[in-house]
Amino acid sequence: MGPIQDLWMATGFGGEGRVHCLEVFAGEAEISGAFAAHGLGVLRPRDIRYGDDLRDPEVRANILEEVRQRRPKVVWLAPPCTAWCAFSRLNHTKQERRRIRRREKVFLEFIDEVFLIQRMNGGHVVVENPATSDIWLHPILARWARDNQVESFVLHMCAFGLESIAHPGMALKKSIKLMATDPSFRQVLERRCNQQHEHARVQGKDTKWSGVYPPGFAEAVVEATKSAGAHQVLVAEDGTGRDLEMEVIPEEASGSRGASDITFKGTVSGKVAGALRRMHQNLGHPSNRDMVKHLTLGRAPKEMVAAAHNLHCKTCTRCKRPPAHRVTKPATLLDFNEAVALDIIYIDTVESKGNLALNMVDVASSYQVAIPIESRHAPVVSEAFYKHWVAWAGVPAKIVLDLDTSFQDSFWEITSGDSICMRSAAGQAHWQNGVAERYNGAWKDVWDRVCLECSVTDKDLFDAAAAVNEARNIEKPVWFLAKAMGFWKQRKTGPRS
Repeated sequence: MGPIQDLWMATGFGGEGRVHCLEVFAGEAEISGAFAAHGLGVLRPRDIRYGDDLRDPEVRANILEEVRQRRPKVVWLAPPCTAWCAFSRLNHTKQERRRIRRREKVFLEFIDEVFLIQRMNGGHVVVENPATSDIWLHPILARWARDNQVESFVLHMCAFGLESIAHPGMALKKSIKLMATDPSFRQVLERRCNQQHEHARVQGKDTKWSGVYPPGFAEAVVEATKSAGAHQVLVAEDGTGRDLEMEVIPEEASGSRGASDITFKGTVSGKVAGALRRMHQNLGHPSNRDMVKHLTLGRAPKEMVAAAHNLHCKTCTRCKRPPAHRVTKPATLLDFNEAVALDIIYIDTVESKGNLALNMVDVASSYQVAIPIESRHAPVVSEAFYKHWVAWAGVPAKIVLDLDTSFQDSFWEITSGDSICMRSAAGQAHWQNGVAERYNGAWKDVWDRVCLECSVTDKDLFDAAAAVNEARNIEKPVWFLAKAMGFWKQRKTGPRS
């Protein structure tokens, strides 16, 4: 490392003084050098060029332990953008890109761990990547971006003095995006080009050079870190430095999402709390009763089982639906596709609300297919019904539906040609189409949680609906939410093996 090693050694690395910075995926380690030049405590920068292969689980574990023990004020993370940049869309097919990005996911999971540790220690995290990088769309970073204590912003490197080496005197307008846990970073670093200078195109020699932070930018990072206050701690420490009180999250944080939505009554150790948070999210937000049951069967420690009893999740509370009417009727023995219940439902994404979908449920087997549609017009609805149900299951003997205008006029004309019997529910008696209504609620409950957890956008409507359908028809109701999230992530990152 040479000069960089001399700088961080001179700051007393290895001692007990306050550590201001740890730079991971450091490259030339310009930021570490700037902190060291100011006489501020800095941990050894981590990068493959310094012998730290972050694909090695042991290396990542050692860095995480260092973050826990040394508690740097800021951890700067600049993961490689090769697999996520715009050129990856040109250089690789969609399938190749999925495979490459699946391998890169270990870096994002590592960043997620750093976020959790720094939040518990009261420190800060800054993640850097090009503004056009697809890394910002990954569910792991998208989940942190929704946190109301995390800010994302774009800046231009030419505003910090980045110049071309291929065309001396010309600036390089490289746009990068930062995700930071303190507004000070935005206030100091969010600088845009003033359009007062000429720019060279980032290509050739300048491609690699543009990834090196100019001195003015590194100095600005030091200034922003000095201005940053102590981060709002997720949990407060007691005298032992181990047990963490889980009831100190302020009310103003109640609108945040992700791990900060999950709290506990009483005192729970940080290690147990972190494990239960990840478990609750990864399993698709199961009920406390189900978590306790499976933890007990898995012979989990009593402390963890007790904490699961007292877990409270705001996401689950927001998505909870009112109880259904208690209606009974005699069971009817039917064959598959003898009776199909239809209904129109509304589904939301993170970008829009009230998107239409046609829900189709086989009354005998409860096999369910929900497919987004463009409008309520009868021809559109009938086309979706024939394309996504009749095409593979055949013509049903009977259709059970309500008096929605989507199922009148031309819908009746089209389906009557196949001699399909129709039975409509009364206008104010929705329980007469109880199969569709009940499974509507179950399907939408899963959809809402997947939408919150995985940031489903409008362009993802069909893929996300397919993931929920697939999980709904394979798994038992208790766990099909977790499967839906799993299928969704696999659809976004690559084919299942």
